[in-house]
Amino acid sequence: HTALLSALEELAPEAPVVVVSDSASVADAVTGLREGGVAGAVALHRVLGLGDAKKAQALRTANARGAASPGVLERAVTQRTKLETAFARRMAVPTVVTTESATRGLDLKAVDAVFLTQPPKSVDSYVHVAGRTGREGRRGTVVTIVPYEDAADFLGSVRQELGISVEEVDVTMLR
Repeated sequence: HTALLSALEELAPEAPVVVVSDSASVADAVTGLREGGVAGAVALHRVLGLGDAKKAQALRTANARGAASPGVLERAVTQRTKLETAFARRMAVPTVVTTESATRGLDLKAVDAVFLTQPPKSVDSYVHVAGRTGREGRRGTVVTIVPYEDAADFLGSVRQELGISVEEVDVTMLR
């Protein structure tokens, strides 16, 4: 979490989203951020009133099959709308932590930075997750924490497939 905490401190975003891999624990990420001084870190599924991560995953699975409880879905939609409104109005917003797959459909317009705790599964997934920031003509920043041994492969893929420039920053040089 040191690299992530350094990046959060250096950029000081107003409305960040932290994205962990689907196999990582959102709860552990939230705990690590809070212990590192990011008091407002909160799991997306908690903000949406879905309880713990297992309940949230069960709801996603049930919803995909068309078997989700309408009351639970309605509550989640209401909470999501409140969160979207808070981001859109640039009200005090938490540092939202979620998984790579849970970012699908997430439309928080004022997100000014997305922090990926590791490279995503594919360049297509990177584009999707990175697209959570810089909406409606706003500027946005995407920070991907890449272990040194994986950096060349990941950065090469992104540069080649997307034709964009990527700035490499050695976080050991940050505080």
